[in-house]
Amino acid sequence: MSLLYLFALGAPPFPGDVDASAARIEKSVVINGDYEGIHGQYAYGNPQRWGMRSTGLYAPPGETIRITLPDGFAPNGLGVLLGAHLDDLSQKESPARDSVVTVRVTLGDGATEVSNPHGGLIYITVDAGAKRGLVDVVIEGGIDAPLFVAGETPLEAWNQSIRTHPAPWGELASSKIILTLPSDLLRTLKNPDEVLAFWDRVLDADADLSGFSRDRARPERIVVDIEISAGWMHSGYPVMAPLSTGPDLLNLERLTTEGDWGFFHELGHNHQWMDWTVPGTTETGCNLFTVYVYETVVGKHRNETHGAVSLEERTKRTRAYLADPDISRWSVWVALDMYLLLQDEFGWEAFTNVFTEYRDKFATERPQDAQEKWDMFAVRFSREVGWDISPFLLSWDWPLSESALRDVAHLPPWSGN
Repeated sequence: MSLLYLFALGAPPFPGDVDASAARIEKSVVINGDYEGIHGQYAYGNPQRWGMRSTGLYAPPGETIRITLPDGFAPNGLGVLLGAHLDDLSQKESPARDSVVTVRVTLGDGATEVSNPHGGLIYITVDAGAKRGLVDVVIEGGIDAPLFVAGETPLEAWNQSIRTHPAPWGELASSKIILTLPSDLLRTLKNPDEVLAFWDRVLDADADLSGFSRDRARPERIVVDIEISAGWMHSGYPVMAPLSTGPDLLNLERLTTEGDWGFFHELGHNHQWMDWTVPGTTETGCNLFTVYVYETVVGKHRNETHGAVSLEERTKRTRAYLADPDISRWSVWVALDMYLLLQDEFGWEAFTNVFTEYRDKFATERPQDAQEKWDMFAVRFSREVGWDISPFLLSWDWPLSESALRDVAHLPPWSGN
């Protein structure tokens, strides 16, 4: 199929084309039909979206794909998705691709047929809460796509054949992260295991700061696209980023020496718990994870990461703000300056313990409005560190209630303020 024909169909003009000679095959794939889901408090990470199970197959544009389940198997909670590029660009004035380029249908008993005029990688989706066990799914009509699975795919097989599979898109996958990239880019990669090991360390660091298990309910996903729905990048499932950033995900030398603020930032969003994200800190709380990853995985002090986090810039902003504190003027970076002062004094463990308490007490102790959000963080952090940090927070114009001040009055005032 020619590239011109793909454009005529309204397909996204990504680099790479479907090889006209590529054989459409029948393949049996065993997928995990269990998915507990992600807690709704991790709202920036699409917690209620179904889990995506990669199959290593690609649906050619306009061609029918047939998915068959075992005889007598009830398909409750399972679906099929054609295409990874889930962003809807209908709000864009002149998008670089069609607004919607994916197709998803629920699987029925026996066989289900589906097609996508844009083509796309083939996934089996599993609804949150589904408990279907291991399911042997037969997929007909797809073509092989490059897929490297850490701990399963032999490196020799990757380099000799798998990375040359004809589909224009492919994936690198571990139990913690899956990267969806153009196959032309993946074919240049000889060390996918090392790249995935780096990203696994990033996700483990995020889990550690969050205070939850490194064994994830789902791998996070990053997909690059010719255009996305919002921002330079955005969080979610998947995290979406510009096509131009694809090489950055694989550049191990750069990642291990310089890191990548943008990707660390978006993955940080996926670890933000809404109840501890006080007003004005949507773009701040995620950067606690960004800084933590830099310091624990890349080995770079915060002063050497983003220019806005240099000691000089933080000092300048802090002095300017504290000269005339006004919470309505709180910016992303000013808020981060305040949190990092707390971290300097009390360490990362204090944050982890507070984040964990929010999760553990979710069912019984939740903030019901913005005022209670301000109060709860102040009280919980003070109790965790054994100091009354309210004078420090008030100096930044935190709007603490009298009730919150009474709750921590028995603690010694933080002398480091």
